[in-house]
Amino acid sequence: MDYQLSQSGQTAHVEVTRLPTGDPLPALIELEKELADQNLRRIELFFSEGVSPPVDRLTHAGYQESGSERFFKSVHYQPSVRFSITEKCNYACFFCHEEGMEMGKARAAAQQEQLFDVLRQFHELNYQDFTFTGGEPLLNPNKIVACLDYMESIGYLPDITFVSNGLALTEKLLARLQAYPGKMRFNISMHSLEEHAYNQIVQDIQKPNAPLRHNEHRRVKENLLKLQTAGIPFKLNFVLLKGLNTSDEAIQAVLDYALQLGATRIKFLELLLTKELNHLYGYFYRLDALRERLSDQLTLTERSFRRDVYRYADTPLELEFQHCTCARGCNTCTVNRDANFTAELKYFPCFLHSDEDFDLKTVALEQAIAQGDQKIQRMAQYYGDDSPIIVRNHYLTQEEQFYYYLASSSAIEQLKRKLSLEERLERRRDFNEIYLTLVGQAGDDFSTVYKLSRNSYDQHALEIEQAYSFDPLKPGLVTTHFSGESQKVIDPDLYLKQLAEHGYEQRLNLNWSIFFYRLQWSSSVRQSELSISHNPESGLFFVRSDTPLDDEQLKPMTEPLASYISTRMRLA
Repeated sequence: MDYQLSQSGQTAHVEVTRLPTGDPLPALIELEKELADQNLRRIELFFSEGVSPPVDRLTHAGYQESGSERFFKSVHYQPSVRFSITEKCNYACFFCHEEGMEMGKARAAAQQEQLFDVLRQFHELNYQDFTFTGGEPLLNPNKIVACLDYMESIGYLPDITFVSNGLALTEKLLARLQAYPGKMRFNISMHSLEEHAYNQIVQDIQKPNAPLRHNEHRRVKENLLKLQTAGIPFKLNFVLLKGLNTSDEAIQAVLDYALQLGATRIKFLELLLTKELNHLYGYFYRLDALRERLSDQLTLTERSFRRDVYRYADTPLELEFQHCTCARGCNTCTVNRDANFTAELKYFPCFLHSDEDFDLKTVALEQAIAQGDQKIQRMAQYYGDDSPIIVRNHYLTQEEQFYYYLASSSAIEQLKRKLSLEERLERRRDFNEIYLTLVGQAGDDFSTVYKLSRNSYDQHALEIEQAYSFDPLKPGLVTTHFSGESQKVIDPDLYLKQLAEHGYEQRLNLNWSIFFYRLQWSSSVRQSELSISHNPESGLFFVRSDTPLDDEQLKPMTEPLASYISTRMRLA
């Protein structure tokens, strides 16, 4: 991408004179990173005559349109580091993503002088945002103090954050933290104000034979009061867990508590689901669903790649809705991630690939980061707007074509083994579909349907109209035609009641679990997609593929899935 740059204050004025061939997003991300390194905090982008703005990619990169084909965005990227100071933790949260690393694996801590050398290199590279994590970082207070002493001795005074459950905070450590001459804050995990739910989340589900019984919940709240008295700002981290802490009462309780306590923010986070944590899908609850519930009490104050920040009602409390680093896709990672390293001085470029690291005892930090960036660029070429996390937005197109097959449970297991599907899981989606028809229009014909579709993690539903057609010359090939834009239904239950008043009835109610797989892993070859769907009401399995499958155990579908299921259930 060619451009001309001028600046006024901390604003960069960029005239794009030529766009690159192919996707312009990598060039936009690289531009943002370069300008951020120059301490510029706003980009105003416009295009030379004859250069058409790539609006969709600008939107994905976080730009907003200001009129006359001009775009702007605030630059929030700054070099940040996360130091996992210990793998040990005094809790056992069942959803723990372990900072993208193997926390259960014991580490041999590096010598103190080697650690100090890495801290010195972060100072030289101007990393001014430093986070201590774990495990639980407060379990290693001596190393924390040693790090602070050394950093102060060389004039390295970054903004420091502790991500902690707060249980192990002591008066001695608190006094040392108060003496730090730079900025310091805490992010304290408080996933529920109800003690039983809190204990379930942080220990009892994962370790039912070793439940919490020592007033941990009360002790954490006491330590929060100590932080307040010490004048150290803190925010509350709250991972949304469907069925455990997402009720209206649970959300209101944490809002009221934060206001009473004087917390600066509540950070709401989505459950991170990877292939390893796929079994936790039932707990997933979307940030957008909570945002919709609170929308009339929120005023937007800040927007960046990973987070939106709102003022809550007429109060000083801020609510932060933060997505996982990976939620924006691998192709934005270079301006969206931290430098992660551990007590054994292993640097991990990718949050979700703990099997690839650099040993900072033998490799210079700057070299490790540069090579890590190259790895991220390769992942960006492969994943694009996606990433290895398995919950992503579901998009509807105007028309799509796939091959559909009926399969027995044994055929599914054989297919998984044959294609090594378990290691190729891309994402998962659980949802409910309610098929509607006017009263009196019975039958099993679902070639044209009107339905409400609702993801398990959403409050709202989508109103969808679609039709199916089949190619008799290509067994199993189904073309799905979508009628216009799908409309969002904020209150599905109320909407169904209103439809009933207008003569509609629920004709079929189906639940689905769908697992999506990617079959080809070469970036030079078109990747093939395959998914396996299971409907628990009928017990049936279906396979969907973008290419025909030659397997005698798979029966090509010749009618819509809903028609087949309806007939089977009626005749059962």
